[in-house]
Amino acid sequence: MTAFFYMNRARNAANAASDLVGVADDIRLAIRRFGFTRKSGTHPVEQIDDARIAVAALVKALIDEAGYPTSELILQYVIRLQKDLQFTLTDADEIKTLSDWLIASCHGTSPAITRLARKLYKLSGSEGYGPVEGILTSVYAGVGEAPSAKQLDSLAEIRRLMRAK
Repeated sequence: MTAFFYMNRARNAANAASDLVGVADDIRLAIRRFGFTRKSGTHPVEQIDDARIAVAALVKALIDEAGYPTSELILQYVIRLQKDLQFTLTDADEIKTLSDWLIASCHGTSPAITRLARKLYKLSGSEGYGPVEGILTSVYAGVGEAPSAKQLDSLAEIRRLMRAK
């Protein structure tokens, strides 16, 4: 019985390690696919050259700001990336992974929101705010919820940073 217990425990540890390697591979492939390279002295957000990626990462940071998102919210997020930003399903899923990496590289959602909003403003001006608000509203409408007060405050901060009306 003891041998069975330790054998099962070792098998579970091996599965967990395999899952971690899989996640790391997904992140590495998404980073490489969208053209991010390791440049010394350059933050990954500054390497974004497509406003759609900045919008997607900014919306993901807003979703994450309310706490750990549900699977329904993530599904709606991926659907909105496909419909509103014209990503394929594969691209939308990889953009989700890339967005998580960008948020982590900013060391949290609040710094990520500020940095991504400034980058989006550089890429598309104040017109970039509309898709952010539209996608966030659609994601929450899709699950029958409303954004939290903290998310609405962050949205107001984004509007201010992007000089949107």
